[in-house]
Amino acid sequence: MKIVSWKACCRFRDKFKEILELGADIYVIQECEKPSEKHGQEYIDVTKNGLWIGDLDYKGLMVFSPNPEIKVEIVNWNLEGLRYFIPVKVNDEFTLVGSWACNPYIEEFFKFIDVAKDQLTDKTVIIGDLNSNPVFDTKKGKNSRTHLMAVDELRKLGMEDIYHHKTGDEQGNESKGTFYMYRHADKPYHIDHCFSKPSLISSFRIMDREKWLKLSDHLPIEIEVSMKG
Repeated sequence: MKIVSWKACCRFRDKFKEILELGADIYVIQECEKPSEKHGQEYIDVTKNGLWIGDLDYKGLMVFSPNPEIKVEIVNWNLEGLRYFIPVKVNDEFTLVGSWACNPYIEEFFKFIDVAKDQLTDKTVIIGDLNSNPVFDTKKGKNSRTHLMAVDELRKLGMEDIYHHKTGDEQGNESKGTFYMYRHADKPYHIDHCFSKPSLISSFRIMDREKWLKLSDHLPIEIEVSMKG
């Protein structure tokens, strides 16, 4: 099963046809509008098999499948008020957590790990814009949370950062970025991630910079889930 995550940088109603060309079974979209009549019936129809959450109607998080035969069912985890994490059961086979860690970024993701760790099994996939990389880690005291600490906590649960697991790149020294500050080709950062049991993910791909930077400052990331893992 193919899953694509992308931070659309708003106005997803004008961009969803481009992302659908990737032919994914499920999409995790950050910074997208709440489906409504004012954004057109086609936008409503293609996203109705899924869930949108957000504080602002024009900028939220959505997990959806354009295929009505794919079952995407919300899982009611107690996330203690965390804003942008959507756990869904896919075809009763695995749990997908669509993620968007907003300010305070790594602190928010770390809190998610803390409150959800009992639900994170070997059939869980976390994917999205986590706004996190060791290059942004700071040391403001002994209780400061860092990206590498989050990676270690998930590793204890049997979950790896899939890009790094497959490429061998070191955290903070990635050969490919997923985000380009101000859309400048010389300002790449790797802040979109997928964490899972490695054998559950058969492939990981970052989409072409030349095409996608015209639409957002983030590139889509694509994974293939194989339940044989």
